[in-house]
Amino acid sequence: MTSGVGCGPVGHQTDDNLIGGIGLETLREDITSHDTAMYGICRTSHLPTQTESSIYCHFYNNYESNLVTAGSTQLKVYRLVTESADEDVTRESANDSEANGKEPKDGSKVRLECVQSFTLFGNIESISKVSFMSSNRDSLLLAFRSAKLSVVEYDPNTHDLKTTSLHYFEEQEMRGGFTQFSRPPIVRCDPDSRCAALLLYSKNIMILPFRKDITADDQKSGLSSSTAAFPMTSAAAKTPVMASYKLDLNSEQYGEKFLHNYYEPTLLILYEPVRTWAGRVAVRQDTCAMLVLSLDVHQRVHPHIWSMNHLPYDCFQAMPVPKPIGGVLIFAYSSIIHLNQGLPPFGVSLNSFTEGNTSFLLRPQEDIKISLDSSKACFISNDKLVISLRTGELYVLSLSNDMTRSIRGFHFDRCAASVLSTCITLCENGYIFLGSRLGHSILVHYVEKPYEEIHNKITAESVTEPSLEVTTDETNDKTDDQSANEDVNNDNSAENTAESEESSEPSAKKIKSEDIEPEKTEKDNIDNWFAGDVALVADKDLLEAYGPQEVSSMKKETPTTLVFEVCDSLINIGPCGQVCMGEPALLAEEFASSKEPDLELVTTSGYAKNGALSVLQRTLRPQIVTTFELPGCTDMWTVYGPKSKATEETVESTETNASAYHAYLILSRSDATLVLQTGQEINELDQSGFSSQTSTVSPMGVRLLDGIRELQHFPIDVGSPICYTSLADPYAVLMSQNGLDSNGSNARLLVSRPDLLTAKSKIVAICVYKDTSGLFTTQAKEQFNQNASNTTSPVSKSKSAATVAAQVSALPNVSTVDEEDELLYGDYNITETVNTVESKDQPTSPEINEPKIQVMKAHEPTYWLFIVRENGILEIYSLPTFKLSYLVKNFPMGPKVLVDSVQSTDHTGSQQQQDSPSSMPITLEILVTGMGAKQSRELRIHEMSIDGAVTCFAPFHNMNCPKGFLYFNNKEELRICSLATHLNYDANWPVRKVPLRCTPHFINYHVDSKTYCLVTSVLEEVTKLVRIGGEEKDYDFLERENRYIYPTTERFCIQLISPVSWEIIPSTKIELEEWEHITCIKNVMLASEGTESGLKGYIALGTNYNYGEDVTNRGRIWILDIIEVVPEPGLPLTKNKIKTVYCKEQKGPITTLCQVKGFLLTAIGQKLYIWQLKESSLIGIAFIDTQLYIHSAISVKNLVLIADVYKSISLLRYQEETRTLSLVSKDCRSLQVFACDYAIDGSQMCFAISDSEKNIILYSYQPDVRESMGGTRLLRRADFHFGSNINSFFRIGCKIPANITDKRVKQQLQCRHITMFASLDGSLGYFLPVSEKTYRRLLMLQNVLTVSLQHTAGLNPKAFRMIKISRPELMNPSKNILDGDLLVKFATLSMNEKSDLAKKIGTTPSQVMDDLQEIDRVTAYF
Repeated sequence: MTSGVGCGPVGHQTDDNLIGGIGLETLREDITSHDTAMYGICRTSHLPTQTESSIYCHFYNNYESNLVTAGSTQLKVYRLVTESADEDVTRESANDSEANGKEPKDGSKVRLECVQSFTLFGNIESISKVSFMSSNRDSLLLAFRSAKLSVVEYDPNTHDLKTTSLHYFEEQEMRGGFTQFSRPPIVRCDPDSRCAALLLYSKNIMILPFRKDITADDQKSGLSSSTAAFPMTSAAAKTPVMASYKLDLNSEQYGEKFLHNYYEPTLLILYEPVRTWAGRVAVRQDTCAMLVLSLDVHQRVHPHIWSMNHLPYDCFQAMPVPKPIGGVLIFAYSSIIHLNQGLPPFGVSLNSFTEGNTSFLLRPQEDIKISLDSSKACFISNDKLVISLRTGELYVLSLSNDMTRSIRGFHFDRCAASVLSTCITLCENGYIFLGSRLGHSILVHYVEKPYEEIHNKITAESVTEPSLEVTTDETNDKTDDQSANEDVNNDNSAENTAESEESSEPSAKKIKSEDIEPEKTEKDNIDNWFAGDVALVADKDLLEAYGPQEVSSMKKETPTTLVFEVCDSLINIGPCGQVCMGEPALLAEEFASSKEPDLELVTTSGYAKNGALSVLQRTLRPQIVTTFELPGCTDMWTVYGPKSKATEETVESTETNASAYHAYLILSRSDATLVLQTGQEINELDQSGFSSQTSTVSPMGVRLLDGIRELQHFPIDVGSPICYTSLADPYAVLMSQNGLDSNGSNARLLVSRPDLLTAKSKIVAICVYKDTSGLFTTQAKEQFNQNASNTTSPVSKSKSAATVAAQVSALPNVSTVDEEDELLYGDYNITETVNTVESKDQPTSPEINEPKIQVMKAHEPTYWLFIVRENGILEIYSLPTFKLSYLVKNFPMGPKVLVDSVQSTDHTGSQQQQDSPSSMPITLEILVTGMGAKQSRELRIHEMSIDGAVTCFAPFHNMNCPKGFLYFNNKEELRICSLATHLNYDANWPVRKVPLRCTPHFINYHVDSKTYCLVTSVLEEVTKLVRIGGEEKDYDFLERENRYIYPTTERFCIQLISPVSWEIIPSTKIELEEWEHITCIKNVMLASEGTESGLKGYIALGTNYNYGEDVTNRGRIWILDIIEVVPEPGLPLTKNKIKTVYCKEQKGPITTLCQVKGFLLTAIGQKLYIWQLKESSLIGIAFIDTQLYIHSAISVKNLVLIADVYKSISLLRYQEETRTLSLVSKDCRSLQVFACDYAIDGSQMCFAISDSEKNIILYSYQPDVRESMGGTRLLRRADFHFGSNINSFFRIGCKIPANITDKRVKQQLQCRHITMFASLDGSLGYFLPVSEKTYRRLLMLQNVLTVSLQHTAGLNPKAFRMIKISRPELMNPSKNILDGDLLVKFATLSMNEKSDLAKKIGTTPSQVMDDLQEIDRVTAYF
């Protein structure tokens, strides 16, 4: 603010008069009510997507290896599966059994298929594996916050995790007086599974010994530790984990690793006895040290073996080197060192920062200038490891050794640029997994190839095609197809070439994949959400291949190089920096007139080259081709027509589905049948084989047609009308009111009437299932024994109890399986034929086993009939013999496990009638379907509620509507639709990723122009420093040697992006000055005389010049207006331009801003100013002093909620009459606030915040309460631990369900807001206020569920949701927020479990389900 501007009568406020003269009674009426607390529910609507750690282990059995990933609260298990090029086609065409049985060809791909996922009530901080002697599978060691460790393994009896051992180390003595710890717990396991080590609180190491023989007596081990998991009873003494004990060490430890090839467990500890930092390294350096201990876990002694002191101060990681080299690699930020017992150390410097910073003898690595800060690495052979740098570059480090196992050289090979990794895991020989929290996690296949082959091929291509560089900035004049083809060629098959030690700078040339391997151009396109069709474009950021540098000579020891290729990727939308709502641009006209707003979520994702926008839609919005009004239709079907010879030839090709169009559409009315022929046009057929004068489902007969030509008409008289039919070519099963008829043949109907009615209950639902997986079988015992004993091939598991039902019932006396439950859950697969894909021999790693990637072979189809009777019996019959193979009692009660009761059931019928409970519901319909290869496809359920209720539905594959569908809505309108191709539906929510290749910071939707304002930044090297003398800026240029790594800073820009094509609008980019950072951006409504409402919308943003700590910070206020102009010819997006209304420098940094009553409020330094916009200038009105750093401000009417980075929140009020800005109330406790917003429920308003401890806290202003000290203090009324850092809030009104007719309930919902948020791990959630009556009922249910449900990994939901505060406070938790993630588990329980839990709280299951469904309906946005 310039001098001379009036600041209002209340410029500064004191604590003695916080609310004097501002209308206290009016304020109380605005933000308080008679209630003393706000009750609500918090639920995660989108699960976390990031990957923090991963491990490759035998999760299910010893014959199969699985990839286990951990991120936030999610633990997922994946299987590596080989799919042939025509695999996807065969999945979609279930009719072509021959195509399903084809062997994978050379172009087969290895993909990740999610087998199982677990949601835990705790954040997984570290993961490791252990193989117990008596177990058929590996166990997982999971470390959690607050020093908890759980040992879990897969339980085939429940198809869930089973907790083997629990350990906690939360004693105050171990904390050493500290309350905050920068490093989470780290768990490491001995390679020979003899013990595990857990690093706690950065200073304590706990040892967990493992038994070699679970039945051995453990009296010698001295089980007297106070930190043991359980009291050592007779049962606990047989657990594989013995009592833990503590190593007596005092120094700050950076890491721990077990070394290879030692007789006893040998633990290496990297620690820093005397700490230093970069600013003090001139006087104190080489402070790190390494210690190796041999652990005698029975005697609890740890003799010292060898050590090394005076290591560089920036050492951060140790990696054991496998034999024959042995030893350990010490990673530092600027160097890498190999240490081995009895041998001299060998180290190299990777940049020039080691000069003068360390006295450790390091040899400069030629032609390498990298930093290992935040890098991840793993060994792929005994002398090679892959290193992923923090910039995403992949290097292959080769170790050169002599006959004495001494390292004599390192060779760095720059191979590719990939995602910014947080973990790297070797899956099989030739496959590595790169997990990331900043981008997608990818599975990469690498092949070792001769260097000369690639070098010569690239050299030849460079002659004919001089320019092979792939530019990162996409030009706007390219078509979508051209960009798609370029992306596929450039990135999906990323080839990697070697980097010579002779070259001075790594080449930036990126090579097209067809230049190296022309045959591998069609690659995985799973992550293409940003083009017109997601199947056309690959993400450039997944993997980029670097060409080899111009090399004069190549060392003889590196004649080969690694070639990388992306196989598969896992979706990640995190970290969500800021999220906003917007209107979808491609919405059909039929849905535009809806009363409820149709919205989509747009969030910023990723960092640097992994930066992107994620467009999320929870529900499906179909693209409507056309609509017909056809009243009276009750059902419809689409059928294929007879195939011509040309069509049959096409079917044999890989384009099977392209020619298999639906030929006829059959519409059924109560009194007639309408037959339509579908092709280029849809025409009604006057003459067809259908009986058009009756209903389609003829009650007394069956007709067999070939197209429209009738082949056979067979009247059926079973005493009652036919009411239902189920088809599985060549079988058709008809159900009447009291009978069952089966028909099957090729061209003629052969009728059989099975005896399924004698003395049995009425049949209410049927389904015919065609199985090609081999899981349903009545295989002979000898063949089963042969397959079960075959240990040469990896055996795959089935995962569904229902799908292996027929196996168990047919084989009751199998002697090779110890437990029948293991057979039931598929731990032993009966007819699965599993092959092994053997990779080519690699001469550099002959000791590593060949990869065992599973290849599925389809089996001869078998047919099964599922019958559900009125008394709740589920029966499975084999077709066409109608032999009862499986029987399940009480099927409508929803059991999690289907147990066979064939042998224990009296088939006379009388007992079945007695077993039926009177309250059992009636099954209306049953559907059995496969879930892809080996039932390992994740089931994705996406709601379509945009058009109301759907009365009937049918698939529709037509040349004008490929892979579409038909449905009737409740208005009796037939819609022909297709799904949008720009979305990826294999995700929690349908998502579209828009790659930016730069870091997105802010995204704001401008309602008037229907565009998004995007703030991004790119990293630039800093080669000069700013020195300000007076008003002039002087620069000190830095001159450093070639191996110096310059620091980087962000260069910001503002641009508009169109939601139609998600392209940057040309000529809208505004580049900010050097050193200028954008700190905030918002849509504001400022006073304007040119509009009818007196307000006009602008985009306001604040900046800050970051010159350094020696220069006073200043910033600028920008006010932008988006205007419409005449678009340029051929560029319709150019109709919008950015006009700068105001841009001037202020005396301090602008940290946040918002609107208040038509004025602009800004935080400049430690003051808040209110401005009035007049004639393109800002006039100061009022100001007030604040706390340290205000980073968030939200206004409602004349109230402003501000959040400080350290001093919690404060509530301000602006009085327009007196132009006064004053402090009303504040939280007096220190709290690091991440984000804040309001929580509104009618006349009651609270203030919701998220803090650094991953909590959600609600405050209220209640001056009548004594604890508020007359209203000067905000009271904490509710708290909840969400488990993720929340960085962005937004509010939206509750959705009014159509079935609510009560005006009072409607009025309550209209005045209730949903506070939604996005977190840094990719999860989305909401807080919804609920009535006290609903809260009390659901709270009782929550308490009952807490003690009734199994606690996976021993994690208590109640303890997890308790507020976490690092500093002790004299205050009890407020709670008052329900755990929605726990409550929704009630819907997954069986009917008996629901009834029992409801009785315990004095209500009914229907009442509880009504409460949960109402919460789900009012929050059903996007």
